Amino acid sequence: MVANASPVVGRLLPVLFQLWLCALFLMHFLAIKIGALPRWSYGVLDMLVLVFVGLLAWRWRQWWPSVPRTWWCLLLAAPLIGLLGVIINAIDPMMAFAGLRRYFRLLPLALLPWLWQGAGIPWRRQSGLLLFLLLLQVPLALQQRLSVPLTVAPGDHVVGTLGSPAFLTITMLCAIAVLMVLWLHGRLRTVLAMGLMGLLFIPCTLNESKSVLVLLPLVVLLPVLLSIAQASKARLCGAVLWLAVAMAAFFPIYDHFNFSRWGYTLWDFL
Repeated sequence: MVANASPVVGRLLPVLFQLWLCALFLMHFLAIKIGALPRWSYGVLDMLVLVFVGLLAWRWRQWWPSVPRTWWCLLLAAPLIGLLGVIINAIDPMMAFAGLRRYFRLLPLALLPWLWQGAGIPWRRQSGLLLFLLLLQVPLALQQRLSVPLTVAPGDHVVGTLGSPAFLTITMLCAIAVLMVLWLHGRLRTVLAMGLMGLLFIPCTLNESKSVLVLLPLVVLLPVLLSIAQASKARLCGAVLWLAVAMAAFFPIYDHFNFSRWGYTLWDFL
């Protein structure tokens, strides 16, 4: 493990990370959705911070052995899966690059917990901004859904600030998974954890994403299975109860917004 970062790096890294978070969450919305920024600005800021993180990781390459091997496998698997998809489906390389670059630019986020540890910067200082950006998706998703008639396909319109309904769903579910782990390990109070997870689940019910039926049980049950030895039985049972309530709420909300257009319920689809 490397020594703590210099005072300059210690001040610069949190600021750059906050700028990167804002770029990831807001640049598409500001530049493409509402036109408040030039279109070319989309992706510039996060790419600059991406370069900085890469250079920082190379500067502290003696720290790399502390990253678990499974993490490196996941980082390598993502581009390989993308490359195989491009080859199998015979996709034009430029089109593939345009579609996949939005995913690949997120990969360095997986290394940030270890970068933070190597730099000696507490992660908790950065969590407030991240939570704010996540909660910002809730009123925006509600506004985007309610502004579209029930007879119009809503999925492409409910994107929050992320520019894609798939990004919105996956981001919210990943945040719920993190909150679930923190709560199971006693790092969050029950009322706060349940309230935050409930709020973050709202966008997932509005963007016509049937993948929630598969992903939400994984998001909840995997932390439960991995926390059996550490979490209390009451919290383990509470996690399963939260999953049951969330799934029970998902069905009627989905049907309310989609039955008039498709003419069948989610149960009928299953």
